[in-house]
Amino acid sequence: MIIKEKYGICDGEQIYKYTLKSENLTAEILNYGAIIKSLKFNDVEVVIGLNSLDEYRTKFGSFGAIVGRCANRIKGGKINLSGVEYQLTQNEKGEHTLHGGENGFSKKVWQAEEVGDSLALTYTSPDGEEGFPGELKVKVVYSINNNGLVIEYFAKTDKETVCNLTNHSYFNLNGGGDVLNHTLYINADQYTPVDESNCPDGRIESVKNTYLDFSSPTKIGDRIPCKDSDFLDKNYLVKGTGYRKVAEAVGDKTGIKMEVYTTEPGLQLYTPRSCSSFCLEAQKFPNAVNVSSFISPVITKDKDYYQKTAYIFK
Repeated sequence: MIIKEKYGICDGEQIYKYTLKSENLTAEILNYGAIIKSLKFNDVEVVIGLNSLDEYRTKFGSFGAIVGRCANRIKGGKINLSGVEYQLTQNEKGEHTLHGGENGFSKKVWQAEEVGDSLALTYTSPDGEEGFPGELKVKVVYSINNNGLVIEYFAKTDKETVCNLTNHSYFNLNGGGDVLNHTLYINADQYTPVDESNCPDGRIESVKNTYLDFSSPTKIGDRIPCKDSDFLDKNYLVKGTGYRKVAEAVGDKTGIKMEVYTTEPGLQLYTPRSCSSFCLEAQKFPNAVNVSSFISPVITKDKDYYQKTAYIFK
């Protein structure tokens, strides 16, 4: 059973909050930004939510939202598809395109439909939105399966374009405080280094003997602050293919364990400077459209987009 409640008004449209429940897990989803507003496991709040629709509309950070049409960074806001160059919105320091542009999917009103115990959210991105070519029809389905929140992503285009979707939830498995004593494991031995503009340039390097090594369970606080940064923001090449377990985190105070499963080749680990939370964003690699050696995020009218990610709690 899904509970539907009014949440606010955005540009004259009614925004709703949808509550999905299992015995131990409760998720609150907004049809603004397809946002995970709340996620509680055994009554412990494990994501960072904001207090109002106005905050979600104005605050930087894409809290709990679906980001797209292309998650993460595109260098210079430029893409070249079949010899045609497109200039995208450069919303990061006037240089790169970040998370789909100035008004990406995290700032859109989605159409919601209850499908059994699942919530399907759809949005149609018009040709040229934020500079991206092609009309893109997107559907995101949220489901609770026992103790897991499952997210499935579908997209179709009428023209060659870029599609790379992810969820941008900020997790704290203690329900508050910092996450420095959370332990984190990422099933990856390699990551994609960035150039001076903070975009991957095609290099792939080992995490061994670096502050980025979470190939065995490690306290997040043991990796930050470090000599290079006071926060973490890197893409990992997670091992394996198909739908598989790629990461695990444990809250030191609650003992809550979160396992991450995904079909995607990359996992972006991000911690804000406050160390209040962490993000694990399943995705294609950042700037992949401009790096031929990376798995391509390009789709066509004959090639649809699909990915599946789950956060499972124990």
